[in-house]
Amino acid sequence: MQLPCSPWGYPSFQNRTCQQNRAIRYCCLQILEQQHELSFHMQQQRLIELIRQGRTEEALEHAQEYLAPPGEDDPAFLEELGKLC
Repeated sequence: MQLPCSPWGYPSFQNRTCQQNRAIRYCCLQILEQQHELSFHMQQQRLIELIRQGRTEEALEHAQEYLAPPGEDDPAFLEELGKLC
């Protein structure tokens, strides 16, 4: 009997199998790759949470890795980042 788990190995409360959870995670990742604005805002939210937790160094690394590239490609994303300051 296969025990249900989330994509991260934790028990799933929806009673799905690991394979089902992996398929869902794969679909979510594909959506994020196609929806650049949604992906950017999710990464922006992650930055905000890191700052709130006082994890400044990690927040800077996160911004450099996930937020700087879209900001270089689209000035609207750069404006969004400016609103955080």
